[in-house]
Amino acid sequence: RHFTSFLLGLDRVAERSEIAEDLEFLGEGLRGFVLGAEPGTTPVAIRPGDQVLLIIGDDPVFTQLLLDRARGKGFRGIVGGIGEEGFLLAQQYKPTAITLDIRQPGADGWSVLQTLRRERQTPVLFLSARDAVSDRVKGLELGADDYLVKPFAFSELLARIRTLLRRGGAQVPPRV
Repeated sequence: RHFTSFLLGLDRVAERSEIAEDLEFLGEGLRGFVLGAEPGTTPVAIRPGDQVLLIIGDDPVFTQLLLDRARGKGFRGIVGGIGEEGFLLAQQYKPTAITLDIRQPGADGWSVLQTLRRERQTPVLFLSARDAVSDRVKGLELGADDYLVKPFAFSELLARIRTLLRRGGAQVPPRV
């Protein structure tokens, strides 16, 4: 329930189906992380033209939940670990958007963003529980395209990602 409220922002009224889906997922445990593979299946291939979302964070339950929800809305997803691993996945898969958590053991989202910006201009959206104005300003000044404070509604995150992609001229998955 903690992670569900964290992602969905249950300070608002969420649809029962959203909550039920997320609670069902949390009860299942973690699934394969490589490109969001379902248990017992081959990882999903990334093809040219796919909208690929790279999720960089240190909380496996949160990142997997986010991955599952994004895949359900037409995105291909990759869950990157933290620090260097996330950067290497960005180089390899050239995602169309990246979500990035600031707090990461052994690294921080600020330095990951600075490294990413030296190589690519992929839209980056910070997801963080750090809600101070100074943190939000720092993230945007370092080059993030957006900053969303946890808890948040998944629908808001998705709308922000779609907006970033439209601004960049990318083909956006249809609303599902």
